[in-house]
Amino acid sequence: MGYYSVRRRPSKEGVETLSNLYNKLLEIEKTQGMDKGVQFVLDFLTKNNTTWDEFIINLQNKGKTGGYR
Repeated sequence: MGYYSVRRRPSKEGVETLSNLYNKLLEIEKTQGMDKGVQFVLDFLTKNNTTWDEFIINLQNKGKTGGYR
């Protein structure tokens, strides 16, 4: 397991994307439990052919063209 920390303003798209993802995850956890929530995130990453770190870094990099929050 690794650790990645960044202290920068988040991209606008990153905030919106993660907010939507979090709301969906919260809904799944409330109705189906934590295991289904974990599976949702893993399925999301697989579907998008990425890792969590790559996903977050790509969202942050979108701030270079789409602006920061």
